[in-house]
Amino acid sequence: MQASRRTLLKGGLATGIAAVAAGAGLLTPQLAMATWPKAAFGAKNVDAAT
Repeated sequence: MQASRRTLLKGGLATGIAAVAAGAGLLTPQLAMATWPKAAFGAKNVDAAT
């Protein structure tokens, strides 16, 4: 019983911290996003795309 209570409390705490961080705007994917390669998607052949 004690181990499952501890797991529940740890999971709840982690979820709460993640929710607060997301609400504060700290968990945004902007740093991981790359620029859109317009030239590659508009290319007509493989050589122009690479």
